[in-house]
Amino acid sequence: MLNKDIITQRTLLRKYQFNDREEMIDLFMDKVVNHYMGNGPCKTKAHALELFGRIQQLYERPLSDRHFEIWAIDVNQHLAGHFELKESEYTEQDELEVVYMLRQNHWGKGLMPEILRDINAHAHTMNRQLIATINPENIRTVRALEKVGVDRKKWVGQGKDKTLKVWIERIKGF
Repeated sequence: MLNKDIITQRTLLRKYQFNDREEMIDLFMDKVVNHYMGNGPCKTKAHALELFGRIQQLYERPLSDRHFEIWAIDVNQHLAGHFELKESEYTEQDELEVVYMLRQNHWGKGLMPEILRDINAHAHTMNRQLIATINPENIRTVRALEKVGVDRKKWVGQGKDKTLKVWIERIKGF
């Protein structure tokens, strides 16, 4: 696992720290922020604390062969969101999936396209293409991805597990 800090124009993607715990719990329990997340919001503080503990364990030991990076999104020294870059059941060998959530007070400010551009550059150093799997009703995510550039889209999965896979354009000029 790499998990180096990534600095964008207005954010710092960094490892979670112990003092992020309470803000992270609030973020993971926020029903609006987590509405389109696969498992939805954490239902209990205990569940959110368990996730925080698992994140800390990820930093301590690498996962076998699976690429997985996880960051706190820091804006002005406050936890603004959560970001993951990983191999998943939706990724091919040359792909990495982005998963993220941002506190509501940071919505609509262009932070996610800014972050996605820098994550795209990071993925490029590993010769990987970024993908996202989204519910197309999640208009905010659709807009953020379109601002960065969408290469193509395809439905994956079946029935209630059906989701839209989106390939983010590779960095131009490389």
